[in-house]
Amino acid sequence: MYWALALMDFANFMKILICTNGKKHSEEAIRFAGNLFSTFEPKITLLFIGQNSMGELAGRVGNEILGKFKLKADIKIKESRDIATEIVKEAEVGAYDLLVLGSRGASSTIPGVSNYVLGDIPREVIKEVKVSTLIVKEPEEVEKVLIAVNGSEASREAALFWGLVAKKNKRKWREQKIHLVTVVPELYNQFSDELGPLAKEQLDALSRVSNEYTRPAYQIKMALHEKHGVESRVRLREGEISEEILQEADRDYDLIVLGRDETKRHTFGTHLASIVEQAEIPVLVVRRDTIKKAEHY
Repeated sequence: MYWALALMDFANFMKILICTNGKKHSEEAIRFAGNLFSTFEPKITLLFIGQNSMGELAGRVGNEILGKFKLKADIKIKESRDIATEIVKEAEVGAYDLLVLGSRGASSTIPGVSNYVLGDIPREVIKEVKVSTLIVKEPEEVEKVLIAVNGSEASREAALFWGLVAKKNKRKWREQKIHLVTVVPELYNQFSDELGPLAKEQLDALSRVSNEYTRPAYQIKMALHEKHGVESRVRLREGEISEEILQEADRDYDLIVLGRDETKRHTFGTHLASIVEQAEIPVLVVRRDTIKKAEHY
């Protein structure tokens, strides 16, 4: 199991805490975070939980990686056996706003599962932490992004946050493709048990339900263009939410962006948890109000 963590405060400047264990995939997560957010010129701290000597080495390597993006970090080392709790505690004490969590490795609690399944420590952290979170798995250059939208304010703010990141990286990501995916229920099966023509009343009802799901996606598409000059396309899928988003993500995407509503403490929605757990690519889970703080940066 490998992990890395980064956290941000956009109120006055970007403040990032990156946790490293000195392993390969931890270093990949540091590199991925540096690539995404270097244009914000953030203040960074590298956090290592364990022995001082190992932490100093991991910190030096982390700074070498960040140096490629013209970034430099302070190093913080803590001793604790409960790594997940220490990470969550640091996130709260430091008043961070965005958690970038890198993880890849077979779960020790579920022997034989895919290497893409979320590791034990990241799984504990993401359930408890109250900040936006980027989970890094198999990071690649971010050329194609999938943003899940469902009509909620949380998904709208998540899309606008990514729009701001894309805008800040416009020179680097000129060819980036952004798709807004919305998942509708299996509409046809609600009106007919067998294939065949539908009555006019059924077609009208089908259209109303479809519009209810697709309209917010096109509104977000317009907002991305008007606020950030970012172009996007709308993708419509029919079926179970997490399954359809994961299947869409298999179409050569490099990042999934999701909105997270924090109105209920210590909750992590079923669909959200399933996508984060099973996705084979990085997932950015954006908590509400992150975009408002980012826009003041």
